[in-house]
Amino acid sequence: MIEQDIKKVVLKCEVLKLLELIENKSNCNDLVSGILFDVGIKDHNITAYFCAAYIANNAVSDITKATFHHMASVILTCGLVFIEGAYDLGFYHEMKAIEYSQNNKKYILYLLTIYTGCPDFEMDCVIQEKMARTLLELDPNNDVALRLLKKGQEKMM
Repeated sequence: MIEQDIKKVVLKCEVLKLLELIENKSNCNDLVSGILFDVGIKDHNITAYFCAAYIANNAVSDITKATFHHMASVILTCGLVFIEGAYDLGFYHEMKAIEYSQNNKKYILYLLTIYTGCPDFEMDCVIQEKMARTLLELDPNNDVALRLLKKGQEKMM
């Protein structure tokens, strides 16, 4: 299936075809998630979110689940942010991505970057600290994690 065909499947919300494609062809995750990104972010089309969420909740592989939970979060927080509740739902998907891929720095960093200091969303301090510490275990010099932990300590004083 070529890129234009996959985009048509996404726009028609034919999630079973997408899931079959991902499950049966190796290295399709990047292609499909890239198309979902374009449709969701550039076109602001909610079908991209629905497809990503469906794949995330029905895929067999934990890596695929994590990839598409993350993509659902990105679509909600960047392309569909104008929809009421998008940030809250995006947070749920990013936490699920981290649950399925616990050592993925990209997912943890995205969570901390997008949700820290966002005026429309207040991340629980315990979750924020836990994620910052996890990120530091994976990347001891990570500026975002260091800054957040320092800010958290300053609040306690």
